[in-house]
Amino acid sequence: MPVYNRGKLIISDSSLSWTADTIQGLLVDAVYVYDPDHNFVSDVAADEIVEASYARQTIINKSVVEDDAVDEAQLKGDPADYGALTAVTPAGIALFKFVTNDADSPLIGFSSTGFGAVANGGGYVVNPENGDTWVIAEDP
Repeated sequence: MPVYNRGKLIISDSSLSWTADTIQGLLVDAVYVYDPDHNFVSDVAADEIVEASYARQTIINKSVVEDDAVDEAQLKGDPADYGALTAVTPAGIALFKFVTNDADSPLIGFSSTGFGAVANGGGYVVNPENGDTWVIAEDP
């Protein structure tokens, strides 16, 4: 999952507590183009999907794991379940730390891996890219 520059900042300066903060995911449409310089939800909200039953989802059961075998710190959590979406085609998910509103909620990471299927009214679940790992911090 590519990490926004603001995500790198809040991870590095410890203003993000993955396990204690409210981490949410929003779904974007195909118009959205990932830009690492986007800082807040307000930078991407114009490209958020529009669907009557859609709501942003909170990532639950979060943990942080150090994996020395692959030299990574992993931010983990359960898949995001968006329920019965219909007639929309989400193109990606942006994770963010919810603060009070879109203008002060910093973006963390973005993924478009595995997207492109039209929602058909069944459960629309977004799985992390790597099993249960949403964000990986690794040595370049």
